[in-house]
Amino acid sequence: MEQAEIILVPTPKKTVGKGEKLPLLPYIRCEKKEWKELVSVFCACTEKIQGIAFQEGTGGVEILCDDSIGSESYTLETYALKTGNCIRISASDYQGAAYGLASILQLLDRECRIAGLRIEDWPDKEYRGVMVDIARQWHPFYTLLHYVDLCFYLKIKYLHLHFMDDQSYTLPSAKFPRLSVPGRFYTAEEIAELRAYAKARGVVLIPEIEMPGHAKVLNQAYPDWFSDSLETEDCGKTFTENGTEIRAESVICAGSERAFSGILALIDEVLELFPESPYIHLGADEVNYQVWNHCSRCRSYMMEHHLQEPKELYADFLGRVTDYVLQKGRTPIVWEGFASEYAHRISKNVIVIGWENYYQTADSLLRNGFRVINCAWKPLYIVGNINTYEKDRFDFVDIWNWNVYEWQHFWEQSAAYPEPVRVEPTEQVLGAQICIWGLTYEREIARAVENMAAMSERVWNVERVSSQEQFLDKLQKIAYDAFRLIAER
Repeated sequence: MEQAEIILVPTPKKTVGKGEKLPLLPYIRCEKKEWKELVSVFCACTEKIQGIAFQEGTGGVEILCDDSIGSESYTLETYALKTGNCIRISASDYQGAAYGLASILQLLDRECRIAGLRIEDWPDKEYRGVMVDIARQWHPFYTLLHYVDLCFYLKIKYLHLHFMDDQSYTLPSAKFPRLSVPGRFYTAEEIAELRAYAKARGVVLIPEIEMPGHAKVLNQAYPDWFSDSLETEDCGKTFTENGTEIRAESVICAGSERAFSGILALIDEVLELFPESPYIHLGADEVNYQVWNHCSRCRSYMMEHHLQEPKELYADFLGRVTDYVLQKGRTPIVWEGFASEYAHRISKNVIVIGWENYYQTADSLLRNGFRVINCAWKPLYIVGNINTYEKDRFDFVDIWNWNVYEWQHFWEQSAAYPEPVRVEPTEQVLGAQICIWGLTYEREIARAVENMAAMSERVWNVERVSSQEQFLDKLQKIAYDAFRLIAER
């Protein structure tokens, strides 16, 4: 039997064609009661994408549990009945079954037909994520549900939500209620709804709160808890790659036990809000740590704990916070931001996102024993000033020409400029993630859909399995249906 030519993103590992398209009866059944939510998810999605009202019943789509199939893998096979095709998904876990259903959603046409085929499929890299910045630019709650739908449809496992930055804290807080600005935070009830919605679709949520930098909102709302008592305004200036100054008012006091206890209280609240999430992201990037030289409490702390410089205080703070999370049974994730010479202060169970190769290069992180997620600015960032800063405009073609073991940047001070930082293939590189910064939902969503699809393809299959032209042909149809899935009706 010849290889089937199908429109499916990411491209499955093994596909064998078995015949022409045949009608599929609009019924779905699941033999495993713990997976029953997938039935209602599939029915809701086919109604939006294909305009077909599936219902629970036999003779159409079957979801079976097969313990012999690997984790997060699935097989999909059509077989003929007198009334038309039946299609069977087999998987050993919920995640694999969800990926199988996402494949059917992409393969099914609007006449409720599907080609005869057999698919065996699994991801090369487990971590495929997208991050959405909902602190700088408020996103209405329904848009978070849309991102969950897109992750499900494109087989992206993780949705990372950037709930805190200088501009706002968008989670509810009982301990620090002044953080939650009316109209710019999500209620506990909305978070519970989001958790259930994501869990039903096999999407894992990763909440993020920032520390010890990007914390202006903490200092403004609760200066008696978090602020550094600076003795001078002449604290030195630090700038980001786009020329934005990292100001002292954005940095909490790393030498204050009261500030540290406040951070732990916030972490406890986030862990309680997201009990199923195995990860919590703690920020930890772009810190103007030189300001701590001008704080008596920070100087006293460094002297008491024999720390040589503010850069070491930064790693010490990060080590203490991440150790606390690990003791709670969760895995902390941080941005690349601490120096290599102080990496020993941070547990190797912490996962590090390599994004800029300025504070520490990806190969250095690997040598220091960390597991790494690739968020290379070029081409995985979608940023807020795309209309004026042309070097930030990366699209799905750029992602197609990238691979998960490569980091590149436009910034001259990055080690990934002008030549990429490349590492040898390793399991320490867990996967990759799209990062969307500082945009409204309306401005970001078109590029997000295309770039998410390309990233999923390039991380599900580390080695390219089709040409760029073949992928672009697929993307046109997949993106069109993705927008139908998230359209407001």
